[in-house]
Amino acid sequence: MNVKDLRVKGDRLRSSLEEMAEIGATPGGGVQRLTLTNEDKKARDLFVKWLDACRLDIRIDEMGNIFGRRPGKERTKRIAGLVRTIKAEKARRRIRPDPEADPNDTGMVGLTLSPVTSNTGYLSAKHTAINPNFAAVFVQLLKRAGVNKGDLVAAGLSGSFPSLNIAAFSAMQTLELEPIVIASASASQWGANHVDFLWIDMERVLFEQKIFRFRSMSRRSRGRSHTLSTVYPFHGG
Repeated sequence: MNVKDLRVKGDRLRSSLEEMAEIGATPGGGVQRLTLTNEDKKARDLFVKWLDACRLDIRIDEMGNIFGRRPGKERTKRIAGLVRTIKAEKARRRIRPDPEADPNDTGMVGLTLSPVTSNTGYLSAKHTAINPNFAAVFVQLLKRAGVNKGDLVAAGLSGSFPSLNIAAFSAMQTLELEPIVIASASASQWGANHVDFLWIDMERVLFEQKIFRFRSMSRRSRGRSHTLSTVYPFHGG
């Protein structure tokens, strides 16, 4: 489905807003729903009911944010396959996941602390980053930046969000770009911070298995400013 073809059904939207507004309605026509009150719970339960009716995958993070997701198809399957490759390599190296930090056993969540941990991190952010649809986000952002097949791009990566790195690599390969990648050997909490399996080890596995045709050409060992996958397009030669 093309996003441009999507249309909002005004009557249904208004009906949903009015139904939600009935919870915690005040005499003056306003709404009051304080956190942790019965009204707040009723509203959240209603929202979850709507997501469930749409057959979305529902997730509630540590802060109580509610997410509804409909998985994609081909690109999502590809990313999921790459994540399984990393997970299998971890198992081969006898690196066991922490069931509390990585309850879905994705293999994309690291340690609370290690000798290569560069900065603090947020576990909820690590879980959110595992969403395979981020590959499609990178594709759209690169297209919006005006890159074309064969263009040279620079990518600065850390090990803080290995799943985002995989998504960025997949997007660059799908668009047939020519990346120059600089990667960090360190990572924030719960990133690729196991001393025996850093991000640079993960990308080497994917490169040697011919899943990706490129890998980082330079590595950094420390620093605190590199926490997300960043891709910069070059223009004009």
